[in-house]
Amino acid sequence: AFTRRRVEALRPHARDYAHQLIDRMLAAGLPADLVNDYALPLPLALICELLGVPVQDRDRFKVWNDSLLSTRPEDADQTQRHLGELAAYIKDLVAERRRAPRDDFMTALTQADEKGESLNEEQLLLLCIAILVAGYEGSASQIPNFIQVLLDNPAQWQQLKADPEQIPQAVEELLRYIPLASAAMFVHYALEDIQVGETLVRQGDAVFASIGAANHDPARFENPQALDLQRDASGHFGFGHGLHHCIGSALARVELQEALHALVVRLPSLQRCGDVQWKTATFFRGAHCLPVTWL
Repeated sequence: AFTRRRVEALRPHARDYAHQLIDRMLAAGLPADLVNDYALPLPLALICELLGVPVQDRDRFKVWNDSLLSTRPEDADQTQRHLGELAAYIKDLVAERRRAPRDDFMTALTQADEKGESLNEEQLLLLCIAILVAGYEGSASQIPNFIQVLLDNPAQWQQLKADPEQIPQAVEELLRYIPLASAAMFVHYALEDIQVGETLVRQGDAVFASIGAANHDPARFENPQALDLQRDASGHFGFGHGLHHCIGSALARVELQEALHALVVRLPSLQRCGDVQWKTATFFRGAHCLPVTWL
């Protein structure tokens, strides 16, 4: 169901909506908040379009998503309540698609379920929740992360302005360079004894593998602490690897490429005009507010 063809069909929508958001920023005047005015609404609109969520319900998805990613102990009860609301909403959406199929991603998932290809009801529900969280929050965090780093490296920003066709390659290097998570997020268990550097990891040991550390491994990437948009960054772990490879990576690439392309073309004089305010008590590393201006 999550085919490249289906995701690529969203690219024109991503491009159009990115330009619409920039139009709104220009109309509203300076300064703008790149997070709330651009980075949040773009992937939210696309993931909801992919899942077939009506426009009037999209703000509810943002509330649910933010709650699911909270790490504050005092939010635990609210998170459970919001998870229940989200699960009930998706179940209703699935039931609606079964009654009235459409040419969309959700219908494809329900039909795969009915054919017994891979998904039962619980798996379908969990997959939709995972797609929502990863497909929205990951891109919403990385768009301002990308822009902050590029504006702090003006030569690289100038390079993209001079040749926007480099953006797909640049996105891969930015994914390598900028860790989305501030630390290892999930525990893994070694299947066999293995020597990692000077450490022997024994079979059954719990391992927290840092994607950020892997992407800055000098044994894999030359001068890894440098941002080099000309680098061949293929093989980075920005979307995980193997069984844990992000199912939404194709969608994320479309979102990130089109978001960056629109900014480079429409706002080439973009610059920061205040301190970045960072998110707290959440799994993903990203800005809460990124004030920007332009000439």
